Amino acid sequence: MRVLSKCITIFLILYLISLFCGCNMGLTQISNNNNVNSGKSSTVKKDICYSYNFKTKTLTINIKGKMKYNYENAPWRDIKNPEHIVLENGITSISDYGFFFDQDDYSNFNDKIKTVKIPYSVKSIGENTFSYCESLKGIDIPKGVEILGDFTFADCKKLKKLTIPGTVKNLPAMMCSWCKNLKEIKINKGVKTIGIDAFEMCKKLKTVKLPDTIETISENAFEICVNLEKIKLPKNLKTIKEGAFYRCEKLKNITIPKKTSEIGASAFKECKSLTSVKIPKNVKRIRRQTFYSCAELKRVKLPGSLESIGFEAFKYCDKLEKLNVPNSVKKIGENAFHDCKKLKTITIPKSVTKLGKHFFGFRFKDSGKLDKDGCVIGEYIRKDGYTIKGYKGTAAEKYAKDNGFKFVALG
Repeated sequence: MRVLSKCITIFLILYLISLFCGCNMGLTQISNNNNVNSGKSSTVKKDICYSYNFKTKTLTINIKGKMKYNYENAPWRDIKNPEHIVLENGITSISDYGFFFDQDDYSNFNDKIKTVKIPYSVKSIGENTFSYCESLKGIDIPKGVEILGDFTFADCKKLKKLTIPGTVKNLPAMMCSWCKNLKEIKINKGVKTIGIDAFEMCKKLKTVKLPDTIETISENAFEICVNLEKIKLPKNLKTIKEGAFYRCEKLKNITIPKKTSEIGASAFKECKSLTSVKIPKNVKRIRRQTFYSCAELKRVKLPGSLESIGFEAFKYCDKLEKLNVPNSVKKIGENAFHDCKKLKTITIPKSVTKLGKHFFGFRFKDSGKLDKDGCVIGEYIRKDGYTIKGYKGTAAEKYAKDNGFKFVALG
């Protein structure tokens, strides 16, 4: 009997320890989460222990290995309004949709989460893990995390700053899109790619620090970051994808690194404060609408290796006064310099064999009506006082004569 009594006593002690200290004893206890008088509720299951402090509204989760639960099947799902999440050391990955807030599910309370503590044992954070956590203000991603899933922090409206460790090589698509109060981003050395729409619509973002390890800025990465004033592009940057800085309306200066060989279509479209740009020699093409409606752009330096200037590349660059088209250019696309009000004279080298319609010296008169395909109906009107300089017998002379512009022969 003494032995049995001792065994029962030891068992009860271990049970209580597991219950209140989060130790995994392989026991199961379904807690009463409404017992606010105790100040704390704990649950122990085979692969997980978790506890909730009612006073601090802190949910502490202890898992060894991968987290298998998401917002729909999590054992702590019935805990209402947790404000702080503490993940204990030992968890290696956080599942897809782990703490996602489903706006159509009224039994889901992840929109109240304010802070999350992630341990150094975590190597990956899944897709949509914290997206739509509208109260999330602070989260530290520890060094050692290697993978972030798409939409990780999308639409976390109160998130103000974020630091990305260098162990994450590729920032995912839509990582912080629509984080409307995000002001500060620090990306550490080691990161190579900024994903598609990663910081789209982060309207309060003013400065971004990028490490020199970054090689690619993907499509629409900083789209409509309307208050972004300063960004230093890394020296090893090779590719700026389509729409990367579209409508960064306060971005005044940009230095494109020497190693950059590709600038995507609409990359700097409607960067209305941009005043000057120098294109490096590795760039062969300026694609469609790259600098479309950069109203303050005055100075553009094109490299001697450039082969083509695309459709509407500099359309509506109102303050562009002078541009030297290098001898390497073979093609200038339709509307390339359309309605550049101060660009009165342009010199076209012999190398250019194709000039697109209305590439220079025209404006478009909008009728205010749409055709059956939804396109604006209007007409192109030739502007007076524009001069084309070029060589006899070339595309430049033909364009000037066909459209009634003054032509100055250079030879």
